[in-house]
Amino acid sequence: MSGVWQTFGLQWPRDGKGNSVLSYLTTIHTGYGLKGLPGSLHTLSSNYMRWLVVAMAVSLLLTILLGVIMAFKFGHKRTATYCLLGGIITPVILVLIVLYK
Repeated sequence: MSGVWQTFGLQWPRDGKGNSVLSYLTTIHTGYGLKGLPGSLHTLSSNYMRWLVVAMAVSLLLTILLGVIMAFKFGHKRTATYCLLGGIITPVILVLIVLYK
């Protein structure tokens, strides 16, 4: 869910009165501290959180790879191929549309 509010920039305060709760929660991902007390930055990020994020990313990649292997082994190869190609080609087309807009 945090990716959704970051995609639309909802973590930035609109009224200029300070940082919202979403801004504070965003520090988990960004590692950038928020101004709080004079001379200090507050963040929810830490070295432990960074390693947790790395472990989650590796786990996600392994799960995706396992899913692709299972789709080809236990599913219809043609359908699996179309889905895999669609999952690769669609983001590439969207990026190219934005780049050459």
